[in-house]
Amino acid sequence: RADAGLESESRVLDAGCGWGRVARPLTRVLAAADGSGYEGFDVDGDAIAWCVERYAAHPHFHFTELDVANARCRPEGALRASDLVFPFADASFDVVFASALLTHMVTAEASRYLREIARVLAPGGHLFLRGPITTNSLARRTGLALYGAAGRDIVLREPPYHLWEFTPGSLDRLVRRVGLATRLELPTMASCVGCHRPG
Repeated sequence: RADAGLESESRVLDAGCGWGRVARPLTRVLAAADGSGYEGFDVDGDAIAWCVERYAAHPHFHFTELDVANARCRPEGALRASDLVFPFADASFDVVFASALLTHMVTAEASRYLREIARVLAPGGHLFLRGPITTNSLARRTGLALYGAAGRDIVLREPPYHLWEFTPGSLDRLVRRVGLATRLELPTMASCVGCHRPG
């Protein structure tokens, strides 16, 4: 909580909120005070509908469905992710969560989302990113190769889900391009990185 810059009066954005995994613990942290609260958005209409119903008792928690094209849950979306402008004013959030969001996008889309995150993040604010790192896929490829060397085949029946995986260096370059800075790496959760907007 302290590392994320969270306080009871914080203004929080959950970019790609899904089924409200981040929202749930925040109901015990964020006060229902003027100016504070939680905004979550996602392209998954079912997830947003569920969150609206589930968090109805928390009037300072808002959920928005975005009509952005996504091959997995909204192929007919009207907007391209690479053209999206978040429906929020500049510097309107103290903390932004993007949990396993950027990995579902091609680089141009991820860059656009990061630019928008930097725009809506207040000076001194914090961004918390989570996603798979390249060592996960390297270990997986190595395991499959060893299994193949033993004369066995494994057929993975899963759709394209993670379109890219970052290294600490590639992520650092992406966030610095939009004016953010890597602030915290959590070695016990190697797929988690904290960033902040200097202010």
